[in-house]
Amino acid sequence: MFSFLPFVSFFIFLMMFGSIISISSFHWLFVWVGLEVNLMGFIPVLVYSGKRLMAESGVKYFLVQALGSSLFAGGSCIVFGSLSSLDVSYSWVSFSGLDKLSFIGFFLVMMSLFMKLGCFPFYSWVPSVSFGCSWFSCFFLLTWQKLAPFFVLFSVNGFCMYVGFWLVGVAGGLSSLIGGIGGMGETCIRSLLGYSSVGHSGWMIYSGLLGFSTFFCYYCVYFIISVFLFCVLGILGSSGMGHFSSFFKDKNLVLSAGMMTVLLSLGGMPPMLGFLGKMIVIFNGMVSGNVFFIFLLILGSLLSLYYYLVLFFGAFFSAKNFSLEYNGFFKLDGLSLGLSVSGVIFGMVMMVNLFGSVFCFFVF
Repeated sequence: MFSFLPFVSFFIFLMMFGSIISISSFHWLFVWVGLEVNLMGFIPVLVYSGKRLMAESGVKYFLVQALGSSLFAGGSCIVFGSLSSLDVSYSWVSFSGLDKLSFIGFFLVMMSLFMKLGCFPFYSWVPSVSFGCSWFSCFFLLTWQKLAPFFVLFSVNGFCMYVGFWLVGVAGGLSSLIGGIGGMGETCIRSLLGYSSVGHSGWMIYSGLLGFSTFFCYYCVYFIISVFLFCVLGILGSSGMGHFSSFFKDKNLVLSAGMMTVLLSLGGMPPMLGFLGKMIVIFNGMVSGNVFFIFLLILGSLLSLYYYLVLFFGAFFSAKNFSLEYNGFFKLDGLSLGLSVSGVIFGMVMMVNLFGSVFCFFVF
């Protein structure tokens, strides 16, 4: 896979190192430097094979991220000019006395982070960039590259809670809706997963308003499911909807059921693992009384689950040569079966534990 780029391991390390710098920094300048290091490390990973589509995706991604970094730097400078401090922790403590200049600065910072995350209203680049990616780079694009911007967004949680609560909540709800609506017209699995990522980003944005632990639980569930999914898709090499449908021909039931279980888990089908993260967010959101945002998130999630079910039934019933014969377990079949069964069982066990804890809390 990486024969075209001998030093890909170095760029992956550079990408992760940049994210760690941004996550662990308390200074606006070092946060910005970490985001730039992460960008410089990810671009070679994105375009390593030199194909035209990957080059186009790399240019699009670079332009969007460069614009987001410019807005972030400009907003940080405005905050510094207003508060005379580049300390992130000091900035959010000072929200009680925000003037108009500080509000503009933090607003620009939030918009830059929304642009980097691919959330509403800057979502259109995500399916376009993911369309031209390899499965390896698409995995990092939709998972790891979200981590640092989310942490930076939650570092200004004081602004989100005291000033921009409705702004962040509406952005999360509309991102979920757009992720569900946009995926209905897609025929490419990469673009479909891009819209799905936009929807999941909406859930993560809102979960951050409820607390870091809620966000961390949802992100871990999303990351684990994405690892399973992209491992199988990378081995299969599926790209378009038709190719994905033809994958089921001459395959045994174990491999096909495992693949579809991972997809439905990503869509949030109960009682699978993907439903666990959504259930935690819904429960905490209902406790806090934010019914409107929860409604938007659930509606977007139902639309996303709809096109996953369409993908499932379309691929399953279009395979005329679908084999139910047992021909032994291949390595990939065992992997798919293990992932699907563990996802279902783990999700059910965690939901039982959660409901048990809630019941004991209210009864005893």
